[in-house]
Amino acid sequence: MTTQLELDTTYAVRRGGIADVTHVTRLLESSAPRLDLDGDGTIDGPADPVVAASVTRLALSHVVLQHGEMWVADLGGVVRAASIWVPTTAITQVDDLSGVVARELDPSTVQAALDPGAEVRSVLAAATPQIGDHLEALQPDALLTGLAADPRLPRPVRDRLLVACAVRALEERDGTAAAVAFEPERVAILEEAGFVQAAEIPVGEHHRLWVGFSR
Repeated sequence: MTTQLELDTTYAVRRGGIADVTHVTRLLESSAPRLDLDGDGTIDGPADPVVAASVTRLALSHVVLQHGEMWVADLGGVVRAASIWVPTTAITQVDDLSGVVARELDPSTVQAALDPGAEVRSVLAAATPQIGDHLEALQPDALLTGLAADPRLPRPVRDRLLVACAVRALEERDGTAAAVAFEPERVAILEEAGFVQAAEIPVGEHHRLWVGFSR
């Protein structure tokens, strides 16, 4: 089943598969929010983006596609947007992912490659208990862990595709899903898709994390 968007061009929204993993990995990388959580004037991110992209591909292939869902919007077979969903019961599959990473990559260098730095780790560690408490209170069946769209598309088209990828997934599920976002633009997309705010949590000195759930 596909969802048709009334845009200048017709996109199909469908479940993603293994053939889409590389495209979705690139979209996630190019759509990552530009945050400076520790306030040092530098955009946060992994020490080695190439290794981070490899880990993302492995996570999509071995966790998301096996335990969760990936919905994509494509035009002529080219993926332009995606939403990533992981059941809360699959969060424990990190051991499976760790095993795959150990087989595919050099485990002695992966942790350092993904490290955003001590200051960012400290900010995230301080906020994690409160974030966890709010998510636990919602008791979601799934987490929306990623939304990404081709940055070359016009902003209105990107937003419509992201909403469609989220709505299509929600239409297929029972129960409650949870989502988080830092950027007001991303919050607006989630709200248009049917999420409502449950909490807003300060993270660092200048950022607030929006926590929402599907109705």
